[in-house]
Amino acid sequence: NLGSEWKALVDFTQGVDESDTRRAIRAAWIAGDFEQLEQIARAEDPEHWAPETAEFLGSILLSAKRTAPAIELLRRAQREHPSD
Repeated sequence: NLGSEWKALVDFTQGVDESDTRRAIRAAWIAGDFEQLEQIARAEDPEHWAPETAEFLGSILLSAKRTAPAIELLRRAQREHPSD
């Protein structure tokens, strides 16, 4: 559960971030919707993401004990961004 300061920061970020993917990840994270986060991890193509986006989603999934989709996502991202 996010505290009020974090919630304000996330709300601000949601308003200025132009990435639909990152906004969807944040919205699902705030809602605690790990099924949606897994769907994003499977459906999206990390080659179009900044490496930090894949790392963020992967870390959320790992912290929620959703190991298989996290590892799959991070492996795909590593293939697309081998130097990161």
